[in-house]
Amino acid sequence: MADQVGIVKKIETIAPGLLNPSAYNPRTISPQEFAKLRRSLREFGFVEPVVVNNGNKIIGGHQRVRAAIEEGLKRVPIVRLDLPETKAKALNLALNRISGEWDVPLLKDLLGQLSATPEFDVEITGFNAIEIEQLGSSDASAEKPERTSPQELLAKSEQLRKRWRTGRGQLWVIGGHKVFCGDSTQADHVRRVMGGRLADAIVTDPPFGLGRVGIANDSGPDLAKLYQEVLQMLPAENAIVIAFQSPRFFRVWLDAIKAAGHRFQRALWSYQVNRQSYPWRGWLMKSDMLLVSTLGTPSWPKAVPACHDTYSDRYEPEVESTGAWHPSVKLLSVVRSLVAHTRGLIFDPFLGAGTTVVAAHQLGRTCCGIEIDPRYVAITLQRMANLGLKPKLAK
Repeated sequence: MADQVGIVKKIETIAPGLLNPSAYNPRTISPQEFAKLRRSLREFGFVEPVVVNNGNKIIGGHQRVRAAIEEGLKRVPIVRLDLPETKAKALNLALNRISGEWDVPLLKDLLGQLSATPEFDVEITGFNAIEIEQLGSSDASAEKPERTSPQELLAKSEQLRKRWRTGRGQLWVIGGHKVFCGDSTQADHVRRVMGGRLADAIVTDPPFGLGRVGIANDSGPDLAKLYQEVLQMLPAENAIVIAFQSPRFFRVWLDAIKAAGHRFQRALWSYQVNRQSYPWRGWLMKSDMLLVSTLGTPSWPKAVPACHDTYSDRYEPEVESTGAWHPSVKLLSVVRSLVAHTRGLIFDPFLGAGTTVVAAHQLGRTCCGIEIDPRYVAITLQRMANLGLKPKLAK
């Protein structure tokens, strides 16, 4: 089928329904990406041949064949090989794994040219508007460490609120990210921040029911209603949902996600060595609870060899008890790791001081979040500004 230098001599066509997927194929695709693939086929046609082995078994091109069938294509191009199964499996991995990298400046320039073309929909390239917008933001900012700790900013929350003039009903655009100052139980607030998009993952730190003065929606007796309403409004159909939880009230979230049709599992994050309190109040947990659930059939990231599933970080915030300290501080490194174990667009309905959006940005991802307290919105804006971005108030 090929000469000595491996050039395929013949391309033929075949009905896509006659091709057989390989059970060993490890590649998956999210519903959103599959929709993009189908749209690409409609726009450009089936321009890349499927790689097929003996018995019409697909080596490379599983998702394109599936898309072709759903689009009603009668025939698709293929190249036939005659490989033993071991080599076929190796080629399957090579076709999916071996690729180049983007030259970001050239990519930005090319997308900019296409975006400026009248009546041309640049999203047929597979890049959506939010990704293009994010490419236009500061490239260096994603790798910048935070020069001011969130705890320092929390102590200045009221000053920051006045500086940024944050208030309810505002939508802030920060590079490719969006932050809305509002209520995640309100459908119109969720629509405003998402702009009709669906999230692929929810990473959030809901109220713990501590009854802390100055923390909105933090009443223990009201948690069940709050959780139920927020879960009803999640802008997602197929998503991974990760939520920090209180060891006292985690059952409330668990009941709520079960009622919302989620499938769940539990994880723990060890964040500090707890010391006995005085006077003694019983044994203290040295871990913070996370509940991980799935909605629909989300697309998980590829498995990574030697991936750690235990987080061990010591953290003892040295902040005076002024009432400004957040009662449940989360490490950026841990939230960043949680975000890294998801794919696609992130949504946080309880954004708080903005750790999820900072983590998403540092990983080159996009986050949309809602926070009810203008002070915490201001903290988020300042954190992102400190990374070199320029938050803009949407009209």
